[in-house]
Amino acid sequence: MDLFGPVNVMSIGKKSHCLVITDDYFIFTWFLFIAKKDETAEILKKFITLIENQKNLKVNVIRTDNGTEFRNQTLIYFCDEIGIARQCSAARTPQQNGVAERQNRLLIEAARTMLSESKLPIFFLAEVVNTSCYVQNHAILNKPPYEIFFNQKPKAGRTEELKGRTQPVEIAKSRSGEIVTLTEEEHRYVCIIPKLKKLGTTDAQVVKRAKHKSSIKDPSVRGY
Repeated sequence: MDLFGPVNVMSIGKKSHCLVITDDYFIFTWFLFIAKKDETAEILKKFITLIENQKNLKVNVIRTDNGTEFRNQTLIYFCDEIGIARQCSAARTPQQNGVAERQNRLLIEAARTMLSESKLPIFFLAEVVNTSCYVQNHAILNKPPYEIFFNQKPKAGRTEELKGRTQPVEIAKSRSGEIVTLTEEEHRYVCIIPKLKKLGTTDAQVVKRAKHKSSIKDPSVRGY
């Protein structure tokens, strides 16, 4: 895992750091957005507990760099208590944490490309990073990480809406929305209302019939 930030432009949810977690076996990647570096330990504790409960598996080892966000008493005590081994790279040798470093760079470059092509404002970078992570987990050739991790084939049709520019969805009251983020929920997409700088949600049926007028649900949904 690796933490980068602060970024120059904060996200809609006022987050400026990103925690990249990659499973060495499944190559499944998670992006967790946080406001401050000192939140890393608590976020990581909740994440490990969630994954262990979801998959009924034990986290044996975590590999990080030598930053203080990972080397602190909170995280050391947590790992010792539940029996997780910690591996820290040496100072100024990011290649020892190469999996997370490469995945970090790959996702950021993909997100910048998508952001440039869609012509969205820069403060939507967090949403687009999340989408690039989703696409790479679902759309890699042969067996995608999603299929290995969840033991079921992903629905490839969900990534079609993000090819090229973001697809417009007609919104009530003459507001246009654009798909920004695909979520792990089966029939839910996160959209933006550019004029209001707000996020909303819509379902798969609305996306399929984008030529028809429809309304965005939950217009107060929070961004990353």
